[in-house]
Amino acid sequence: KEQVCTFLDGSNNEHRFRVSLPPRFRKNRERWPVLFYLHGNGGVSFFHGTKKAIRSPGLQFAFERFVVISPECEWKWKESPGDWVSELVRHFFTASWLDRDKIYLAGYSLGGMGAWMVGSSLCDIFAAVALCAAYHAEAEEERLVSHLASMPVIIMHSTTDGTCPKAKEHPLWLKLAQANSRLLVFENEDDHLEVFQSTFCHSTSLYKCLLSYCADRLPP
Repeated sequence: KEQVCTFLDGSNNEHRFRVSLPPRFRKNRERWPVLFYLHGNGGVSFFHGTKKAIRSPGLQFAFERFVVISPECEWKWKESPGDWVSELVRHFFTASWLDRDKIYLAGYSLGGMGAWMVGSSLCDIFAAVALCAAYHAEAEEERLVSHLASMPVIIMHSTTDGTCPKAKEHPLWLKLAQANSRLLVFENEDDHLEVFQSTFCHSTSLYKCLLSYCADRLPP
């Protein structure tokens, strides 16, 4: 079960987020991979959905193997995430139970745009970034390419997506592909809503792909 938590940012503003702990979290002292998830417009958290979706192979895999942290995406469609999201990530980075080499970021739709922005700002923390049905601000393209040039980036997108059309995202993918040899792009013909199900619920492939990456962090 997800726990609803409150985070107080550097300006003393309160923000909500949800945390899901694996069933074995309290039974051993191992360090855990962490998945930060940014939800879509109207969403709440990673595991907030139908009982059928929660029982799916993908979400069950994530539930058992990751600590999942879901900030509530307060920003609007054309806005960028507030600085508090990055503050939250850095706050958890100091936790003793966290595997610092296996911290991942994923986002869907509105949260996918947020993942572009947060991921490119915290290249020193994330081992990989996954973007599902995401969009981006064209004005940010050069910065995104520059900051994510060496980061494993996984893109899942539908060729028929009418909400976040591929045609608007493809130029960024091409620029990033020229700079980043670890860019992976997976396409299907699902609609905008179905691509969440095919990415996060129906399969465990994305999670296994994320876990194959460790942070490229220089030793202290």
